[in-house]
Amino acid sequence: MSIARWVAQGGDAGLFDLVRCVTRAGVFATDDGRAAAAVSPRDPALGTVWDVVGDPGAHAAARDWLVDQGCARVVGPMAACTFFPHRATLGPRDEPPYTGEPLVRPEPWVEAGYSELRRYVSVRVDHDGPIAAAMGPSAELATSGFHLEALDPASDVGWARLCDGMVDLARDAWRDDPLFAPVPADVLAGHLAGVRPGLDARLLVGACDPDGRLRGLTLAWPDLVAPDRRRFVLRTLFVDPALRDSGLGAWLVGAVHLAARKAGFTSGVHCVLPRTPGEAARVPGRIIREYALFERRLR
Repeated sequence: MSIARWVAQGGDAGLFDLVRCVTRAGVFATDDGRAAAAVSPRDPALGTVWDVVGDPGAHAAARDWLVDQGCARVVGPMAACTFFPHRATLGPRDEPPYTGEPLVRPEPWVEAGYSELRRYVSVRVDHDGPIAAAMGPSAELATSGFHLEALDPASDVGWARLCDGMVDLARDAWRDDPLFAPVPADVLAGHLAGVRPGLDARLLVGACDPDGRLRGLTLAWPDLVAPDRRRFVLRTLFVDPALRDSGLGAWLVGAVHLAARKAGFTSGVHCVLPRTPGEAARVPGRIIREYALFERRLR
């Protein structure tokens, strides 16, 4: 296991270092291929593999290493847990990628005998629907003392509040997901450091209860890959599960669309929403891409 050889083949050393902050991980390289693997921070019997490129021998070596670590099952493409990059892109490919979109192809997983575990979609959404849907919940929640605030990523205080809020909200919201594992706020901040300069405080909306505690937030950014499209990317919506049926999520989504409209964006992309094959997307709009996670037994 040579990290230098893997990096020379194109491996992302920064991501690997972050993964190693939360779990055991290894990298594998051949003359014309590479792969990376990690044990789930939550389930020692679950392995994950990502960065599979070229020679299938590197992928096989990653799986063998996971067996040596005691793993019985592997999921991919995924770097340790759902806080880090995961999912393969299935298509369609008639529309260019958006900023932060998963771009991994599914062929290495299918050809290695994996089967589909989960399906996701990304949906392009115009402003009118979410803004209208937020009108009722916003009035009710505001009457109860809730308020919205912009989270400024350019200030250290705003950046810390954003990262701490995501970690805290995710820990409660996704605790029942076996592929989720909490990560420290400094690790999450390191993972998002590359996108921080492109973040816009107008699209980072926090919802606070009467005591000022964050109970939900949006992680969104401009689509900088193609600014001429004038759209933004809603990467993740975080909502305290205790308020899941309160309309807080609808208020946040409507608020970020309203802010985006005022900033000159014409639409948004709601990213990688969970979807059962054959089921309509949960958000009205046009599906622009589908994604999948794959799994297989190791022993």
